[in-house]
Amino acid sequence: MFAQVYGKYNTTPYDKLKLDLTYIENYSVWLDLKLMLLTIKILFKPESTEGIDDNQTTAAKKH
Repeated sequence: MFAQVYGKYNTTPYDKLKLDLTYIENYSVWLDLKLMLLTIKILFKPESTEGIDDNQTTAAKKH
């Protein structure tokens, strides 16, 4: 859940994993409520859906 809120579309899988591990280590009901509110905010921010750069290495496209 942390990666979906704090990461972007083009965040690397490794960084998404680190974000999710941070969520697991710091879990609380209050953190879940905060993430739910941030999720609503992200729905209205177009920059949160940033795409993948042509030169970026991804799992589907290795250079």
